[in-house]
Amino acid sequence: MGKKVKVFYDQRVVEVYLEGERIALHVRKSHNKAYTTLAEHMPPHHQRMQQIKGFNREDLLAQAARIGTATVQAATLMWEKSIYIEQNYKACFGMLMLQKKYGRDRLEAACSRALQGSRINYTMIKNILEAGLDKQPARVEDRPLPSHDNIRGKDHYQ
Repeated sequence: MGKKVKVFYDQRVVEVYLEGERIALHVRKSHNKAYTTLAEHMPPHHQRMQQIKGFNREDLLAQAARIGTATVQAATLMWEKSIYIEQNYKACFGMLMLQKKYGRDRLEAACSRALQGSRINYTMIKNILEAGLDKQPARVEDRPLPSHDNIRGKDHYQ
């Protein structure tokens, strides 16, 4: 601490030198705006908390699988559709903890309903459960659009 270092980087790596000696080498990730936290770089108490809470992808997906397939899909989408993957462990863990308050069946139903939307997150699933929307049957809109003067139809575009 308190010493000046030199940092060299290119498209692939970042190197840190102290008094002419390389003290760190990191591979750069090609995707933008994503954290790349290495467990060995975390303070020991953070590493321990991560282990205690089961904050790794495999453990959380296994917990989700015990609830149901929609819950596994929801957990998977939380990671895949986000830029900051590391930050979603807490959101996914929070989603799984909703089963303590609402039960497994309701959480699975809420995840199933949330999967019908274009994106999914913890708050959406929590709101579905709080509003009791998981208990309502999903609405299927299969009625055709009504005839209207402002709808030109396929013949107009020939």
